[in-house]
Amino acid sequence: MLQCQSSQNELRQYLSEHGWEITREEPVRDGKFLYTVLEAKPGCQSLTPGQHFASPALLASGSPLVGEYLAFCRQAVEKVVLGLTGLGGPKYEYYSAALKELREMEAMR
Repeated sequence: MLQCQSSQNELRQYLSEHGWEITREEPVRDGKFLYTVLEAKPGCQSLTPGQHFASPALLASGSPLVGEYLAFCRQAVEKVVLGLTGLGGPKYEYYSAALKELREMEAMR
């Protein structure tokens, strides 16, 4: 079990790129903070930029906090994209792709 209170997207990306599969993930509220607790096992899992912010396991969790968590992630990524607008490059492309996916995830809920 892993609990990352910041840079959760980087943890998911690291796990997927280093031979780990996220098998379970749940959003958790601690006071005013919202983060996730996840379980990973050795395996192969390729994640898209949007899934670095919200894994398939998180979306499948059925938690009533998933919608709020998605909105939180989308808002954070929107700020990053806004800050990178006009600069272009791989970082802008990555966050733009993640933002598009997060919006689609929210729309499907």
